[in-house]
Amino acid sequence: MAGYLVAATGDPTIAFEMYSVMPPAHVATIETAFAGWLDNQLLIKSRWIDSRLRKRCTVPFGTPAPEVVKDWLARMVTPVAYLRLGVDPLDAQAGDIVQDAANAKAEVLEAANGEIGLFDLPYIEGQGSSFDKPATRSYSEQSPFVWKTRQRTTGCQEDIDGEGTTR
Repeated sequence: MAGYLVAATGDPTIAFEMYSVMPPAHVATIETAFAGWLDNQLLIKSRWIDSRLRKRCTVPFGTPAPEVVKDWLARMVTPVAYLRLGVDPLDAQAGDIVQDAANAKAEVLEAANGEIGLFDLPYIEGQGSSFDKPATRSYSEQSPFVWKTRQRTTGCQEDIDGEGTTR
């Protein structure tokens, strides 16, 4: 089991190739030189995602996993795979890939946050997403008919002044 990236063929490296920015030749090189290493990294990061989302979501996610989870997983494993391949971490593109992985981790943390998390994931029964929870939009201790009194008062004052009110 290689986490959430599993292709229809059952090969996680093919699924990783589809979601990662890493060229397929590099993925094949890693898989040839270090058989099973990439599968293990995908499993480790999948469980990390589960551990962060466990309080709000039903994890592990079913098959197929949500696309956003697959995207996070590929983005987090790609820099580690490049390091395993031996790519210079000071390369200009390496910085972008590392930043993308950091952004993916931040998105997972945002999804785990019950107040600001806006990702649509399968939530634990009873908690739901912030979209499901009705919230009070306003509150007033006034009578529901106060507006009529105010409207009448404003209208009478406009008649006395001879002009309308601007707000």
